[in-house]
Amino acid sequence: MAKYKNMSTKPTNLKIKSQSPPTRCEVCHKADCFDSTTGSCSRCGVLVRWQADTATKNIAVPIGVAIERYDNALNLVQGWYNRKTTKFLIPFTVFWNAVVALFWVVIPVHVVNSFMNDGDFTQLISLFFLIPHSAVGLSFAYYLLATYKNQTTISVTNKTLSIKHTPMPWFGNQDISTSSLIQLYVKQVEGWSVNDKVTYLYELRAKLKNDKDIKLIGGLISEEVGHFLEQQI
Repeated sequence: MAKYKNMSTKPTNLKIKSQSPPTRCEVCHKADCFDSTTGSCSRCGVLVRWQADTATKNIAVPIGVAIERYDNALNLVQGWYNRKTTKFLIPFTVFWNAVVALFWVVIPVHVVNSFMNDGDFTQLISLFFLIPHSAVGLSFAYYLLATYKNQTTISVTNKTLSIKHTPMPWFGNQDISTSSLIQLYVKQVEGWSVNDKVTYLYELRAKLKNDKDIKLIGGLISEEVGHFLEQQI
């Protein structure tokens, strides 16, 4: 980073003579867990984009991302649909809810029979174990529907960075003052595992001046999407 003692006398013809790959993580600022060949830090999960021939060029607009430019604002619209996610979630959600629905039929019948034959109400407690399982099944169904319907809109002005998820209600909506931002970066996280094969997802995160590290957007299907959003913001 260049520093100037007198900000009123900045050089006007500054040229970059050479560029080199990063040698340490841009979040923890340490090199012991940083792989300069892949740009990843095993401690932080950070992914640094580095290509010597395209470091200063724009990244191509990824599929599923739309850009809306205005005079004093920028909107980045990211669709939620992810074929890999839905391919896994659809059979799992159907199976889970089908089993829970079957138990909601079988257990009440068993409870009634126990009461009619023995006057025993203790079997009634088994119904309470179905409630959390039903909540999980409904949560997966809601998320699956949101995956098809929702989109995230990132609105950037010179004062605020806003994250909105619509049209279905979802947590994570936030408004951040741009003056509080220090850094944006992309982080790799484990999504799910099938047959010992891990599928990774990506997050766009921000470091703030109050030392907080917050997630702006999660569930990104590739690091390219994350780096594109980072670059545009």
